[in-house]
Amino acid sequence: MYGTYSEERADFPVYAKKVAEAVQKKECEWGILICKTGFGMSIVANKYQGIRCAACYHEATAKQAKEHSNINVLAIPADYASISDAVKMIRVWLGSEFLGGRYAERLQMIEEIEKENMK
Repeated sequence: MYGTYSEERADFPVYAKKVAEAVQKKECEWGILICKTGFGMSIVANKYQGIRCAACYHEATAKQAKEHSNINVLAIPADYASISDAVKMIRVWLGSEFLGGRYAERLQMIEEIEKENMK
């Protein structure tokens, strides 16, 4: 687990990098990032080949992100989601299954784009 444990300034790219690298190296299967909006952390995480991160704002987006895009990192917006909402998003995300089919074909396209552009 990575995070900050003080009121001191913490730069989100440091923590997003640690989580993305842990998932990429298969030290863990999934990662969860929490920051103000979830956007900056998801941008950092998505710089890593094989990482599929989405900033989700409610249960429906977390479920669909897993079912359609098989995200392996969930970014939660602390300023827009209560602790209860965050727990619900995590539960639905972990409990959802990737649907495969046409979504698997699209993920293959994404992987090809990664190979072309992430060298």
